[in-house]
Amino acid sequence: MKIHIFGTSGSGVTTTGEALSKKLDIPYFDSDAYFWEKTQTYHSIGMLRW
Repeated sequence: MKIHIFGTSGSGVTTTGEALSKKLDIPYFDSDAYFWEKTQTYHSIGMLRW
């Protein structure tokens, strides 16, 4: 069985996928873990000044 779930960031795609995986006892694959590069997630005041 393959279920594809699409959505924008923050829309609950990961949460929904994990819940379905547990409920249906099927594997879960999160493409974010493979296709997104980690970036800096914080900014200091100095970085925001021109």
